[in-house]
Amino acid sequence: MNVRIALIGEHQFTLLGLAWRVKSAPQMEMAGMLSRSDGVVERAKRAGAQAAVLDIPRADEPEALDVCRALADAGVAVVAYCESQAPGTVERALQAGALGVVSKSEDTAEVLRAGHVVAHGKQHVSPAMQSAAGPVESAEVTPRQRELLQLLADGLGTEDAAMAFGVSPETVKTHIEGLMAKLGASGRTEAVAIALRRGIIR
Repeated sequence: MNVRIALIGEHQFTLLGLAWRVKSAPQMEMAGMLSRSDGVVERAKRAGAQAAVLDIPRADEPEALDVCRALADAGVAVVAYCESQAPGTVERALQAGALGVVSKSEDTAEVLRAGHVVAHGKQHVSPAMQSAAGPVESAEVTPRQRELLQLLADGLGTEDAAMAFGVSPETVKTHIEGLMAKLGASGRTEAVAIALRRGIIR
């Protein structure tokens, strides 16, 4: 099954090379090249994006990190495409909801690899970013992910959680898989147990 991936950023030249690789890559489809302007989340969802590569020129750029959070909350798996390899870059991206973090210094094949991995709910921090970062376990869950964890702790299943959020069950499953990767859990029950132990939920 092909992965539909959107490329998001303000520097179109940066994304053009990626777009060419996505279009020619097996098991990948383009879901558009989008700017970070208002409505980017809705546009990505309308295009059927399962994953998005988000250009983040600076690790502390609030607008880019806000877009990352919004995409993650909408169930779009995000690969943060980072210029900086400064300490804290990986942690900031993961805390903003990204599942993948890749350096612009790496080959575009690494970006495609990350896109495939995160589209299936797994975390992917590229080799260059791993060497430049602290432990990825320091990532925190987003407010939306915390709400979902609380619903799971309260005994709601996927269908009920989807109704509560007003999203599809597939979107909830993507959120759950992302939470499992972020918390290092093998299943939703363990994810809830870890969240309770860490005081993320009560």
